[in-house]
Amino acid sequence: MADNEWQGRTMDAIFYALDGRFQSDPDVHVAKDLLVYYDEGNPNQALAPDVFVTRGVAPGFRSSYRIWEERRPPAFVLEVASRSTAKKDATEKKDLYARWGVREYWLFDPRGGLHEPRLQGFVLVEGKYRDLPARELASGGLAVSSWLLGLELRLEEGRLRLWDVETERYLATPDEDREGREGAEERAEGAEERAAAAEGRAQAAEARLEELEAAVREQQKPRDLSA
Repeated sequence: MADNEWQGRTMDAIFYALDGRFQSDPDVHVAKDLLVYYDEGNPNQALAPDVFVTRGVAPGFRSSYRIWEERRPPAFVLEVASRSTAKKDATEKKDLYARWGVREYWLFDPRGGLHEPRLQGFVLVEGKYRDLPARELASGGLAVSSWLLGLELRLEEGRLRLWDVETERYLATPDEDREGREGAEERAEGAEERAAAAEGRAQAAEARLEELEAAVREQQKPRDLSA
């Protein structure tokens, strides 16, 4: 469970973006805050990564993730820092994820003051995590590439975003998708209104033309000069 809104909103946005990214892939499972059991027969040995991605397993809902049943650990794990979790994220959990065989491990500090730098990526090499190289963006933000996802994780304007290097676009967040749908609906409504207005103008023009034709016909009627 998220400790605060900064953490919760980040988890939601990243999960939503990744879920949308891999929704048509039959061999990728994306999860958020789902219990992962890693010691068969010991129900006390479990962790709930904030967001994780597993390759080579079927997507779909699960009540929990049991590594011995799925036959592979998560490949990508992101932990979003809070004051109650930051220290364990960078120490105990990091060591445990390495033992599981998690290929990429990520830390993000949404508010600052808990991790430095605020965005960190690690790749598992011979059982130990090595830093993934970071680069500074022209905007002053930070970008770190995930070779496993084929995306860049970017810290810009205090937010964590996912950048598609092929399309050169950010993966949509729930708010952006909603705004896009609302914008499309507004454009459709606007088009309908414009069409209705155009039809009204056409009808009015036709009515005026009929009035003019009637007036012309009236003028052209022969007059009774004997009156």
